[in-house]
Amino acid sequence: MANFCIHCGKDLKKEIGGCEKCNNVSIEIETNKKKDITTIIIYFGLLFILPIILVSVWASSGGIVNFEIEDIPTWIFLTPIVIGLVLFTIMYWKTLVKDTKRLTKENIKFIGIMTGITLGINMALGLIFYHFDVTVDNQESLIEIFTQAIIFSSFTMAIAAPVVEEIVFRKAFNGLIEDTRIFILVSALVFGLLHWSGIATISYIILGGLWAYTYIKTNRNLMAAIIVHFINNALGVFFLLIDYFL
Repeated sequence: MANFCIHCGKDLKKEIGGCEKCNNVSIEIETNKKKDITTIIIYFGLLFILPIILVSVWASSGGIVNFEIEDIPTWIFLTPIVIGLVLFTIMYWKTLVKDTKRLTKENIKFIGIMTGITLGINMALGLIFYHFDVTVDNQESLIEIFTQAIIFSSFTMAIAAPVVEEIVFRKAFNGLIEDTRIFILVSALVFGLLHWSGIATISYIILGGLWAYTYIKTNRNLMAAIIVHFINNALGVFFLLIDYFL
């Protein structure tokens, strides 16, 4: 277990009696470095190794020798995230339940603020990219994946991805990186680079930093970060659905 100030999020392991600045109020957060390392290893295995295995099985079972990335079925790209959702939900079930129960009114207000900032940044960067005719490298592939399996894609993008990514990039990363500023920086950079989309990658880096900050400022509440991430992705899926059906 680790002690953190319930107000400022400061690590209190070197202080006795709590945070002097915030009237000696602290909260205990469960930490387990072995679990955090295991989580990160599983995530990267699902992200990089499992798709190779699935593609090999798909190609060999269908007798396919030569193919382009566009020929690969959508389920191969989405299945690793869904498997991650199942595994990490089981691994972190107690944390998810506990963090849901300890959401305070202040947390909810902050979630609202960070959601507004997230959407505002998305709109601002979208307008900038549009004005300067910046191409988002992964946008077309995302749309293609989405249109090939609408229900599966909607579930994965709106629900599975936020839960999996917040558990990995916020909970697990912060469990290994105790310094708050370094944690936010590393979490943002790794999150952004893994969502590589050319110059537009900066938007993912900013969002990763915002959601890491949300996690810290809500007293390491995992559900707070998941909610903000979920709203962002759900709105994106909503607009994709409107564009698809209209």
